[in-house]
Amino acid sequence: MPKVMVLGLGNLLMGDDGIGVHIANELRKHPLPEGVEVIDAGTGGISCLSIIEDADILILIDAVDIGIAPGEMVELPAEEVMKSERASPISLHEFGVADMLAFAEMVRTRPMRTMFIGIQIASLKPADEPSHVLKERMDAYVDAVKRKVQEAISSLTKEG
Repeated sequence: MPKVMVLGLGNLLMGDDGIGVHIANELRKHPLPEGVEVIDAGTGGISCLSIIEDADILILIDAVDIGIAPGEMVELPAEEVMKSERASPISLHEFGVADMLAFAEMVRTRPMRTMFIGIQIASLKPADEPSHVLKERMDAYVDAVKRKVQEAISSLTKEG
């Protein structure tokens, strides 16, 4: 059975920036396949390398600000995130997702499959919960991540 790591990224004190962590916390309340671990990575950046080194599949969830409608979700392969971040950062963190993935690649700890799920922010006002726009979509976000986990496991199992 593949080992799947789901990392929720973000700052819980900055409203929508914490959406990745909020989704991870909600996801933990649901039954997940064997081998799936959900982690609140906060704004961990490079410290996440030790967490992801044994994963076969890595799913990163984070807030983005890419000019789409607030609350919209985008799914991107790691390669696209790494290219996009260098041209125009999509992560809201000083040490972004692309930086973490680049370091993981350099030290050969990057999982064989990496997917990025971004949620477009509505607000970055200091708050300990997401804006109403994002909060009302929480169930849809959790369902989407669960589907992504299942799809990734299925595709990896078929290959193996």
